[in-house]
Amino acid sequence: MKPYLKYGLLAAGTGIIISMLTYLLGMDKTDAGQYIGWINAVVMIIAMIMVIKERRDKELGGYIEFGQAFGTATMTLLIAAAVTAVYTYFYMAVINPSMHDYIIQKQQQGMEEKGMSQEQIDAAMNMAEKFMTPTMMSVFSFLMAMVLGMIIALIIAAIMKKPNPNPFGSPAASQS
Repeated sequence: MKPYLKYGLLAAGTGIIISMLTYLLGMDKTDAGQYIGWINAVVMIIAMIMVIKERRDKELGGYIEFGQAFGTATMTLLIAAAVTAVYTYFYMAVINPSMHDYIIQKQQQGMEEKGMSQEQIDAAMNMAEKFMTPTMMSVFSFLMAMVLGMIIALIIAAIMKKPNPNPFGSPAASQS
């Protein structure tokens, strides 16, 4: 199995397990449930580091260029984001459809706390309803993961790159 596939599935699976535990423990509609994204981000960072390290050490002889590291991390991210988007759809549509109402309620509370008028709140909520379907939530989940993940992948690739100091082979080999 390709390392990016293994670590992408591992990161997505870990996120799904954390999400399901939060749901089963009744923490999904609490402040604690809001921190799942941060935990999943840490899991994804660890997966990116591990996949780059594995590819560098096992496939590329201990060296990896920036582009190779970034590409490997991005492929891992793509797998994790796609699996997570599919899970998000099923979570919102089948597992926990009441989450939709909870999110709408939290948004409305936030607008009221900001002092928005009822007309402004109603207009914003009408617009929000269009984007709160399970399909749209899945699409946004995928896009957000890719955008933020690629920024993180750039940083990790820059840190973990290890160019081969002699990319054309050993000096002895080039003399013969």
